[in-house]
Order: sequence, then C-alpha cells, then structure tokens
Amino acid sequence: MLINCLFPLTHCSNTDALLHKQGVAFWKSWKSKFESGNRPASHVNGITDAATVAETFAMHFAKSCASNTSVGAVRLRNEYTRLRRDYYCTIDIDRYKFDAELVEVIISN
Repeated sequence: MLINCLFPLTHCSNTDALLHKQGVAFWKSWKSKFESGNRPASHVNGITDAATVAETFAMHFAKSCASNTSVGAVRLRNEYTRLRRDYYCTIDIDRYKFDAELVEVIISN
C-alpha cells in the first residue's frame, strides 16, 4: 500500500502501526500522534486581553451577519424564496449516509 504522508517524517515512521490498528485503538493512536489538543489562542491580531479579543470578535460578526440595508435584506429573501420554490430533490439522502465505522470496514477490506 502506498502512503502519501503529509505529516513530518517523525510521524511517517508510525504510519505502518496505524494501518494495523482497528476501531477504538486506531483513533486513540491517531489522536495521540496527530492532535495537539484544544489550546486557546494567546493573542489575536496582537491583542492579548481576553475581553478585548471577545469584543473584537463580537463587533466583527455583528457587522458580517447584519444586512447592509433593509431593502437588500428583502431582495435577498425574495431571491431565496424564488429559488427555493423551484428546488426539487429526488435523491434518497439516507442511502448516501456513512460513518467512521463504515469507512473503517471498507478500508480494512
């Protein structure tokens, strides 16, 4: 099996070991090798004060998520409603669902 390794060489030497693990053992090993944990950022745009960072995010998303004008908001809503009215989906979505277990079974075969 050819493995295209995108991780540093020290991690690539462990790739063969991952190929032979199944289920929970695979994911436990994967996380220990490749995930660095959930560490909060120490600064954002040079700002280190948590309250100021939070306020900066709040202002940014308030501007990004608000309509520029009430006329523009109505226009976008009308366009969405028009497009949605003609939308028809014939695909059986449940037929295409998969999870990690299915992927694991397919890979191991």
